[in-house]
Amino acid sequence: MTPNTVRRSALAILYYLEYIHGKKKDCLKEEEYYRKSLEALPVGENTLNNLGYSLYKQRKFKEAQSVFEDCLRQNRDVRYAANNLVRTLLAQGKNGEAQRVIQEHERFVSKDL
Repeated sequence: MTPNTVRRSALAILYYLEYIHGKKKDCLKEEEYYRKSLEALPVGENTLNNLGYSLYKQRKFKEAQSVFEDCLRQNRDVRYAANNLVRTLLAQGKNGEAQRVIQEHERFVSKDL
């Protein structure tokens, strides 16, 4: 096996561990594996947003807000991160900030929010 093959296999295992723990609603383990995935592949698609969503599910709203804001600053996972940031702000009672995000990222924010 080449080093590249080993790395891809390790990333696939981390992905399945994230997924399994998310389905089991074990958000602490899910968060742990998203963080490990980001260490292994910092630009992994949707990983940063998914970490934020795991934090949101744990009601770690300040941390989740920071992660979603990072997504938007880095122009990563914008479609999901914008919605998730609005949800997180609303959960904290930050309605004005949520409205600002909706205006700034209107094309990405769901009309259902």
